[in-house]
Amino acid sequence: MSTEPDTADFVVLHTDGRVVYLSAEPGRPLREAINAYVPNLASRGLGQLRVWFADDFGALGLYTNPLADSVTDRLGYPYDWYGPVALSMEEDVHGVIVPLAGEVRETITELAYALNAGDLAAAARYAPELLDDLMYMSSIDINGRTVYQYKHCDTRRYLNLDMTGQAWRIANADGQMFTRPMDISEAKSFVALTDPQLHSPVIDTPPPLDETHWATHHPPITTLHDDPPF
Repeated sequence: MSTEPDTADFVVLHTDGRVVYLSAEPGRPLREAINAYVPNLASRGLGQLRVWFADDFGALGLYTNPLADSVTDRLGYPYDWYGPVALSMEEDVHGVIVPLAGEVRETITELAYALNAGDLAAAARYAPELLDDLMYMSSIDINGRTVYQYKHCDTRRYLNLDMTGQAWRIANADGQMFTRPMDISEAKSFVALTDPQLHSPVIDTPPPLDETHWATHHPPITTLHDDPPF
């Protein structure tokens, strides 16, 4: 039966990108519950996870599953999957299967949005009111997070978002890039010029490298944009 993600026994990743969190009914074996969604069921362990999939999927004529491919690849187990694929936690030493871990659910949420919304996924999820005015420009890596950069069509300012909803302020100077997290409401007001205090087109000037409020200092790189990000 379908349930809330944080209490689900397993999740089914469908070939069309749908994500369904489910739990086995009391007293029903987990394998039997999953077999209702995944035909010709087989499974294998992936570290602390177990993946459930259709065995002999070629003979079944199943469609490819790009979401399952992306999820298991991100978790360190690249594979080409076909048909619906389910994930659960592995049994512990007492034979108990706990609900899906938070980091697994977060990975699935991020990759499902990215698959279904493409490069506009972060903006569509966290700034839908600005979506019609934003253009995707590029993406960069900040401490292992993919940050998507969007330019506002009218103000020409940038909204930088990762798939957790964290906004980022980015400045380039002398071939170096400086980044720090910022509140998403402030970031949206800044890019749309809805806050009078943010109307000044002042460009962020990076502080000396030893100042701690700048979260990240990257080695020299090519400047990302022809015009300033702020």
